Amino acid sequence: MRRVEPRPGSIDYQALALSAEEGFLLSRVEGVTDTRELVALTGLPPEEVDRIVDRLHALGVVSARDDATPRRESFLPPPRESAAPAPAHESLLREFVEWGETPRDDPAEAPQGSEAPQRSPSVAAEGSQGELAEEATQDDLLEDTDPAEPESEGDKLAERDYRRVYEAVFRPMEADARAAHAATAAGSELMALCLDPDPRVIYAVVHNARTGLDHFRFIALWHRTPQGLEHIPRESARDRQVERRLLRNPQLSDQMLGRILGPKRLLDVYKTAIDREVPERTRQKTRGALLQRWSKAAPEERVELLLTTEGRCLILLVGGTIDARSVQILCGRSSFTTMFVTSVVRFSAAPPALLAHFAKQPLVRRNPALRKLLLTHKNLPGDAKRALQGL
Repeated sequence: MRRVEPRPGSIDYQALALSAEEGFLLSRVEGVTDTRELVALTGLPPEEVDRIVDRLHALGVVSARDDATPRRESFLPPPRESAAPAPAHESLLREFVEWGETPRDDPAEAPQGSEAPQRSPSVAAEGSQGELAEEATQDDLLEDTDPAEPESEGDKLAERDYRRVYEAVFRPMEADARAAHAATAAGSELMALCLDPDPRVIYAVVHNARTGLDHFRFIALWHRTPQGLEHIPRESARDRQVERRLLRNPQLSDQMLGRILGPKRLLDVYKTAIDREVPERTRQKTRGALLQRWSKAAPEERVELLLTTEGRCLILLVGGTIDARSVQILCGRSSFTTMFVTSVVRFSAAPPALLAHFAKQPLVRRNPALRKLLLTHKNLPGDAKRALQGL
């Protein structure tokens, strides 16, 4: 397996002589993408994907490198002599069980051995420290209260082992047969079927009576079709880990994104819009949703967002306005931070009443740079401007 990512720099794509398949695969490369994911996204055979990646790499459009993650063959149990040879898939599943890592619907029942690696999928990194527009600016006030749970090596190892089961048992089967088996599967077979790229199989997995949150989290992390992700029920999508993984999935549909953002507060929508772990396309959609929610939010909710972000959220609210009730609440405050004043003054639609209130603040009157910046705003009332110029 190789990792593919676009080459930085300006590339004239129109000048490239690419076939339809090569152009289609190139359009699916977003950030660092595994060739295995490209197979699921494009539906092309693995050999064809490798050939196209070699061609794009030779043209300098993408960079391709081998996955340096070592395969832990020590996980495989030693070969055992058996009186009667069992079918390949049955022996593979038996080895999986005897090694003591059979997936369980209840994570609390997992073995507690000190040397047993964590096999069940854990939550992906939250990465909720602020990024303002495209700048790598961190905002300590926006750090999530949930503890950071970075994606561990155990996640990848669990996915690798379940994929071994999938490749050995289900890959040779037709999609209809896999969907029929998914309706009644259990244990490691059900977990392995969560990796199936066909939405019909995912639909059958979701409606399996044995399916739990662990399976939904696995689907949200590894599945790569919008139709399959939409099969995740609303109740399960409210789970914090499922939600995080869905937002970081590059194939999240607009409908599913709206379902996730619908019950969120304005501040939480802003956190999603600046989350560096979220794909750029999803962040752009979230910024549009943020502007719509801003126009309909309560004044108290708007003020909370402005004060928590020290006004830096206004960069994403170009085209929006600050209503009179929000201005009244802000003018009732007797002190502001330098960052908040600077951010509001740089907002072209800053209300005149709020700018006049800033002009009376000791923080502004003692700071020549802030006074100069405030005097350049077109919405500053004339009497406030003359009072500042007389200092």
